[in-house]
Amino acid sequence: MIASSCFDQTLRLWDRSNSQCLKILQGYTDRVECVAFSPDGKTLASAYEDRTVRLWEVSNGHCFNTMQGHASWW
Repeated sequence: MIASSCFDQTLRLWDRSNSQCLKILQGYTDRVECVAFSPDGKTLASAYEDRTVRLWEVSNGHCFNTMQGHASWW
């Protein structure tokens, strides 16, 4: 599975074998800056321009934690 972040305020999960979009995670107020999978591939972390980081369950697309106040590197 591959994750992509977009300036349209969405995250997309893709099947890398056939390039098909599996899930679109949306409903944010700011653009998604970056995403990363946990080592076991079960959790996705996403950072937003609004200085929040969200943790997602990859299997169902559920956001289970939102953290406020991260500092960006730029």
